[in-house]
Amino acid sequence: MDGATQSLFSYGTLQYPAVQREQFGRLLNGTADALTGFRKGRIAIADPEVVRKSGETHYPVLVQDAAASQRIDGTLYRITKSELEAADIYEAQRI
Repeated sequence: MDGATQSLFSYGTLQYPAVQREQFGRLLNGTADALTGFRKGRIAIADPEVVRKSGETHYPVLVQDAAASQRIDGTLYRITKSELEAADIYEAQRI
């Protein structure tokens, strides 16, 4: 790995081992983490290839929550710049 210097917080399908293997060619090591000030929403996945990779037909999105009453659990990963670019490509396909 060429220097894990980027932070990536995942609360959705990037936590799935099969998605990580396909997007990054390896399983990521991460630590449990959480965000406050947001709530989860859901959007239908339009790309059938993303549905195939993730096994999901909808994906979660974060919406600001002024009340900050919810906690979004997820995983914090330290990844390489090229892995962050791969994550960006994966996420862009889902829109």
